[in-house]
Amino acid sequence: MSLARCLGLNQPAVIAVYGAGGKTTLLNRIAAELVEAGEKVVLTTTTRIFRPGDIPLLLEQDLHGTLKRLKEALCRHSTVALGAGLSTDGKIIGIDRFKTADLLRQSGAFILVEADGARNKPLKGYAAYEPVLPDACDLIVPVLGLSALREALTDETVHRAELFAATHQLKIGGQLTAAHLGHALRQMIDLGIKQAPRAKVAAVINQLDRIVQPVPLVQAFTAAAASHANLERMLFTAAREQAPVRFYFQLAQGVAIPPVSAVVLAAGAASRMGRDKLALEFDGKPILEHTLDQIAAAGISDITVVVKPGTGWPRRLALRAGCTVIENPAYTTGLASSLKKGLAAAADAAQAVFFTPGDLPLVQASVYCRLRESHRRNLDPVTCPVYQGIRGNPVLFDRRTWPLLMKIEGDAGGRQIFPLLSPGEIRHVETSDPAVLFDLDTPADYHRLLELHKHQLPRG
Repeated sequence: MSLARCLGLNQPAVIAVYGAGGKTTLLNRIAAELVEAGEKVVLTTTTRIFRPGDIPLLLEQDLHGTLKRLKEALCRHSTVALGAGLSTDGKIIGIDRFKTADLLRQSGAFILVEADGARNKPLKGYAAYEPVLPDACDLIVPVLGLSALREALTDETVHRAELFAATHQLKIGGQLTAAHLGHALRQMIDLGIKQAPRAKVAAVINQLDRIVQPVPLVQAFTAAAASHANLERMLFTAAREQAPVRFYFQLAQGVAIPPVSAVVLAAGAASRMGRDKLALEFDGKPILEHTLDQIAAAGISDITVVVKPGTGWPRRLALRAGCTVIENPAYTTGLASSLKKGLAAAADAAQAVFFTPGDLPLVQASVYCRLRESHRRNLDPVTCPVYQGIRGNPVLFDRRTWPLLMKIEGDAGGRQIFPLLSPGEIRHVETSDPAVLFDLDTPADYHRLLELHKHQLPRG
């Protein structure tokens, strides 16, 4: 559920956050996630900010002296605040954007920079000197707040409303539409890359919890922003919630794609089969290998395989296939324990996850592709394959369902959350492939599988 992972923060870097609509909340959330993951964090500014919480504060204008003291402070503390001084009203005075980024990079910490102010408004108009981004940023994060949508353009809604009005062709008092917010985002990206031309760009659209029906708005925003050549990621967030990222897109070649992962459940006891059913030979290979091959053929590269402790062959097979392998010591408690293990390992930087039993060798890659394409178009919480009106496997769960999935118990798996969703939140995708209904539990099922394969026809 990590905001930091969705932003691509995998190694220490200089990250500048600017805009309006929750910057400080987002910065504090990112810092807390990084610290929880064992990283060191420096919180600083290029403008002026109030001291961020009860953390050590370094004030130093001698940059080389600052670096020495900063390294010493980071040996004792996970988070340190840094500024050039304190103003008369107690705010931290910002560091020099032209001189500090490369030097601070030597600290080995994540450098989080608040690069402008918005006086707690969801939008802002930009003065000629804003934002104030370190020119050597690795990542810039423009932020805007959706609480401004359909509100009147006033000084109560937008910081520097007159400047916003002049830039976005809207009169004071006029209604702020999604088109105005989209135009504002493009302006913010342009201003950012002008000051930090080498940086990657990840946009955050915050306050999504204020929108009753968010999917049409999300689709409109991503369609409008996807053509911006410098934008690599787009996050729609509710920053104050426990699971802040509601929608996550990667952008490439003018297209916004919600990333999809897969969790293959391969830790069952197979008690009715009497032996390891995933190791049974099918068309010259173990059944589990066929399942992994079809998922990979559908273009899904992030695959996690959940296995029982001490089982060597599935681990070796999965690792050769480039999968992540997770052991589930609690596999005897039921399917839910494996599902949660796999979800925790696989899901941070995906919009949706397939949950796939390891014994689906006949389900073709085309089925995974159809379900994935349906999810891309509709962004439903759950997407299921259906054959002749009967629901089957695999099932695709959007990240908005993950908090519910992490609470399930027993052997029923993900379908436990279906009663908690409205019928309109579960998409049934009709397929001509009866293999989505196939269960491999007994020796009779295995013989039926071999017979089905003899008569297998193209499906999808």
